[in-house]
Amino acid sequence: MRGRLGTAARSALVALALGPVLGVLWWLLAPTIPFDVLDGAVYSAPNTPGDWFGVDGWFLVVGGFLGLVVGVVVFVRRGAHPISAALGMTAGCLLAAGVGWWVGRVLGPAPLDDQLAAVAAGQQVMRPLQLLAPSVLLAPAVAALASFGALVASAPVALRPPAATPVSPAATPTP
Repeated sequence: MRGRLGTAARSALVALALGPVLGVLWWLLAPTIPFDVLDGAVYSAPNTPGDWFGVDGWFLVVGGFLGLVVGVVVFVRRGAHPISAALGMTAGCLLAAGVGWWVGRVLGPAPLDDQLAAVAAGQQVMRPLQLLAPSVLLAPAVAALASFGALVASAPVALRPPAATPVSPAATPTP
């Protein structure tokens, strides 16, 4: 049992290690959405509608790519317990997505209330990094499972984990 738990824990840690990377890349790549401050009110600045979806889109793209990488790494290092590796990898990817979301929000623009307290009329404030579609948090786990499953299914027999051979009672020596 320890081997299976160890495999799951190692797989989860591999996936979880990419959470901060996801957050930093999301922060660097996601578009910033400005708001104009006029007469004490906040108005959306003229921008392309794609910017609103771009924030979620970049999280999806970066999370999906990192999930594919995790799936390949876990496949190569899975040991004799591929089910445990897949379960640990999935849990780690879900946690990594949460960590990445948190890191991106911390690195991104401050909350609007804090920004509004520090600006004068006629200036702009930036929308904080937020996910409008929280379902993109599943992207790393889905991509990791897809790449891991595809590699397991297409692996030559030599790369598959060894099958347990049953021991017949007649083959064991009696003392």
